[in-house]
Amino acid sequence: ANERYFTCHAGFGLDADVVRRVEQRYLLKRTVRQASFIWCTLLAYALAPGIRNARITVRAADRELVDQRWVVCANTRPYTYLGQRAAELCPVADMDRDLALVGLSKLSVAAILRVAWTGLTSLNVGQYRFVELLADLQEIVCTSDNPLPLQLDGDFIGETSTVSFRTARNALAIVG
Repeated sequence: ANERYFTCHAGFGLDADVVRRVEQRYLLKRTVRQASFIWCTLLAYALAPGIRNARITVRAADRELVDQRWVVCANTRPYTYLGQRAAELCPVADMDRDLALVGLSKLSVAAILRVAWTGLTSLNVGQYRFVELLADLQEIVCTSDNPLPLQLDGDFIGETSTVSFRTARNALAIVG
């Protein structure tokens, strides 16, 4: 992602702002752990209308997605865990293939809750008209009119208007 390596997932928009807010609240994260992410998601949604109303354009292979509000590029799944339960935000991601992407064109409270619940209970997040799933892509370029937060593997990187994701085949040897 913009010449930086990531292993599992990278987020452009909402989840990156959540990560930034959690990092700023170390004691909260240490005290209530995963609940700090829920709290910071509420803060990000309520206090950052520029992120909530982002307009991201995604270009990948022969596809173009416009007016996405949040995108996540993934190398593998699940996206995260809530306790022992896997959250499958991008079920088309596979470590043995190229990059996958999930884009949400709607970021209402109801849409976020639907995707979160579905991701925790099934592999069907793609059933919603406002969710786009792309798989097996060597390069993905996401642009926004305004700088948006970027996170890589749960680390806040900063803000950017463009992020270019590329596959780095054989960059990591997995020893079993």
